[in-house]
Amino acid sequence: MAFDDTPADFIHQIQDLKVSIEDLGFDKEKATQIDLSARYNEAPVTISGVLRLFDPAPDARLNVQVESLALPEFLNYLPAKPVAFFKKGLLTAELDVDFDAEKPTADQLLVKGTVALEEITITDGKKDAMISAPKAVATISEARPFKNQWRVETVSLEAPTLRIDRSADGALNLAHLTLSTAKPSKPKAPSNQSTSASETTETKPTLDLLIRSIGLEGGRIDYTD
Repeated sequence: MAFDDTPADFIHQIQDLKVSIEDLGFDKEKATQIDLSARYNEAPVTISGVLRLFDPAPDARLNVQVESLALPEFLNYLPAKPVAFFKKGLLTAELDVDFDAEKPTADQLLVKGTVALEEITITDGKKDAMISAPKAVATISEARPFKNQWRVETVSLEAPTLRIDRSADGALNLAHLTLSTAKPSKPKAPSNQSTSASETTETKPTLDLLIRSIGLEGGRIDYTD
């Protein structure tokens, strides 16, 4: 299976696809077992676990494993324009993903596991390298993406290099990495009813991040004023 992305001059390929599904049906008491494996752009990907697709409140318990997935080609399809760019980077991950529609929306999705990035180079809009490292590994003890809550047990960085530039107006090149957590919604037609502020602004959950331990070996900071 191949997808030719002509504008990006890149061909995505899915090879060695294998899918096994057991007990697919409408029985609420019996979960469907799924096992999927493939190579996506030569990177091995496996997904296995159980799910109930046809239950009024669907749920899933999946294990997802990815090995050496090239991030630059994959991130081209994000719906929002990134504030930084992965010029290089290979993703290896093993994650347990739980979804339960019976829970409140913020708690429906839970992710745990390990994520590793290798051969990392992150550039700014001018394509100048801001961050680079041979390897970075994070152990996620609990992540709830729907409420932007992240609990990271450990982060380890091998020989990272950080480039900080201060322009003539005092601005740092890293400042634009800060993301806004709210955006105005599209204007609505005038009406006779008043509209509260909460109805005119879409708010995203505030980032709730806790990293319990950070290890760094052989790091370097280059600062230009």
